[in-house]
Amino acid sequence: MIPKSLLWRTFWRTYLVGAVYTMRGLQNVGMVFILHPVLCALYAHDPAALQRARHRYLGLYNTHPCWTPALAGLFLSLEERIARGLLTPQALTTVRSTVVFTLSGLGDAFFGGGVFVLWALVQCFLLVRGLWAWAVVWTVTALIAVQVMKVLTFFRAYSRGLAFLQDLKRWNLINWARHIKVVCAVALAAVWAALAAPLGPWAVLVLGAGVGVAGVLAPSGPWRLVVLAGVGVAWIVGQWA
Repeated sequence: MIPKSLLWRTFWRTYLVGAVYTMRGLQNVGMVFILHPVLCALYAHDPAALQRARHRYLGLYNTHPCWTPALAGLFLSLEERIARGLLTPQALTTVRSTVVFTLSGLGDAFFGGGVFVLWALVQCFLLVRGLWAWAVVWTVTALIAVQVMKVLTFFRAYSRGLAFLQDLKRWNLINWARHIKVVCAVALAAVWAALAAPLGPWAVLVLGAGVGVAGVLAPSGPWRLVVLAGVGVAWIVGQWA
């Protein structure tokens, strides 16, 4: 077992994954930096094996930063098994080439296109309404929640190994991302209503209806969420009229 102190040292390094970003390997140097202390501990007796272990992570690597701790934990679990002779290096290469880019897309959908957008919209609404204290509480709570998620996924991925991938499948984050985007559309309607309130209810009603029509005519799926936002604005202001 890898000592807890070494695991924590690895976790803190995940925040520096983008410190060395190259056009050839993207985040690969950062991942080698993250895993280096554990790799040195696992292969201290064999410099050649240590060099091969480092080389396994020098290929193209790029994923959403929120999943970096989980992937680091998974890689540590697999490297530990390789060092014990329970797993072949080729198995890790296969897992790495598949999981990294899958989590990249999942991270963009769930975090970049869902959770972070929802945070920003709620923050805008609170600031527009002059609720400064609640805005600070909301931001601090969201920031802490993301860090807790990183810690939990890092240690769970390390302890569960490949079974962690089944956990991800069971969590069904893609569907959660869709639900969050619908909530984002409603939050966007609330922000528009708060911003346009001084214009008067009928002006906001026209604005919301116009945006709704634009959403209907939009060719891409994400833009159609604007329809819900436009209808939301129209409905909210319709109650004021």
